[in-house]
Amino acid sequence: SVAEAAATVAGAPPAEPAFDPGSLERYRLQLKTVAARYKRYPRMASDNNWKGVVALRVVVGPSGQVSSLTVTKTSGHEVLDRQAQEMFRSAAADVPVPPVLRGKQFAVDVAVDYYLTD
Repeated sequence: SVAEAAATVAGAPPAEPAFDPGSLERYRLQLKTVAARYKRYPRMASDNNWKGVVALRVVVGPSGQVSSLTVTKTSGHEVLDRQAQEMFRSAAADVPVPPVLRGKQFAVDVAVDYYLTD
């Protein structure tokens, strides 16, 4: 647009997009990497051969703290769903919010697989 061209010519920074998809995706990947350190296979689940995938939505508030962490797809086993929530809550405390996302509310979708390897 003409206004954008004028702003660029005048040296003004372009309007910031609502979300920077690159920063959001980097945050999501970093969250998954850190969460892996907190992954535990609950004893009750391994004893009963329970397995499955838990999908979660992590909503980070403007303060940078997790404002909600909800299961969007259950594994079918509450003990696994709960462990996945704990895992990502712990990870979110360790992963800094990218500067471009600070002061904003945003959400990322993550998933964790629980499969017995033996």
